[in-house]
Amino acid sequence: MPQELDNLQPYPVEILPAKLYMGNFKQACDQQILKDLKIKAQVNISEQPAALFAEDKLLHISVPDSPSADLFSSFPTICHFIDAQLNYGALLVFSSLGISRSSTVTMAYLMHSSQFSLKEAWEYVQKCKTNMRPNRGFVKQLSDWETQIYGTTITDISEPNY
Repeated sequence: MPQELDNLQPYPVEILPAKLYMGNFKQACDQQILKDLKIKAQVNISEQPAALFAEDKLLHISVPDSPSADLFSSFPTICHFIDAQLNYGALLVFSSLGISRSSTVTMAYLMHSSQFSLKEAWEYVQKCKTNMRPNRGFVKQLSDWETQIYGTTITDISEPNY
């Protein structure tokens, strides 16, 4: 049985065309992927360090994928970093598996930059990556972020919706 496909590493998903990508730790460490996508900076939302870029091109927020972990307090720093870096080229947001933490941060950025509600950001990211799944704690923090940005809660985050 051919095994060529076993070695293929899928690429990160494109969130904003040729600008913002979302992926996992393995993709973030693959020099060929970084070169192909012209990645100039990274936001690492995992507990693992990955020093592939100069300090001014890498933001590492060490956060476990736990419902009690705090990403909310880092949202302003992350959004400011992404805004600044997108002027220079493409950026990759990644976490260990690229499912919970990276999608949380990506949605927080879209809410900040594109004036999306949480529902709009969720649907947008889900179209790009169908298996994205922020944990319940991160969903609550995204709801708090929505309230902070808009002054009111727009999205009903009760289960089973989110």
